[in-house]
Amino acid sequence: MDVLGPASLVGVLADAAVQGARPRVAGAIDLGAVDPVMETVEDLFAERGAEDKVWGFMVKQALKRRKPGFNESYHGFQTFGRLPEDAWDRGLLELEYDEKSGGYNVKSYASDD
Repeated sequence: MDVLGPASLVGVLADAAVQGARPRVAGAIDLGAVDPVMETVEDLFAERGAEDKVWGFMVKQALKRRKPGFNESYHGFQTFGRLPEDAWDRGLLELEYDEKSGGYNVKSYASDD
């Protein structure tokens, strides 16, 4: 089995995003960490409307304001960026990789309604 380095992983994620597929992210984890991310995404979409983009860094900033003690590593994620990737993998978020910034745009989310 080949082990991907960070640069290779970014390429795999970008390729998957271009093809519309959800990448498999190894080591996924605690759904308790995904719930606050999803709540934050829903709130950001409600605030910003359908026309404005919701970026991954915005989700992190808003979540840290709402829950200052939130720590992704407590839930088993190495970085905050793994959380939206895990939600994508579970079919809860649709992400679009932006090559220029190296970040994600949250295109849509699965709501409980």
